[in-house]
Amino acid sequence: MRCDGPAPAGTPAAARGSTPFPANAVRLRRLNRWQAETLREDLADLYVEPSRARPGEEYRGRETFLRRLT
Repeated sequence: MRCDGPAPAGTPAAARGSTPFPANAVRLRRLNRWQAETLREDLADLYVEPSRARPGEEYRGRETFLRRLT
């Protein structure tokens, strides 16, 4: 996908160039408060899953993440 025409108002500077996006790129966007509250447990699971924490430490890491999320 190329951006050859004028960018809509409010488009970030990095997105205005004519740089193509890779086909396998993942686009992230901010969650609104309702989404964050609804998905908080799933997000915490995703946060802890890739860590190589010792048993018991993953719980503390998960709790820290949940505190920062809210």
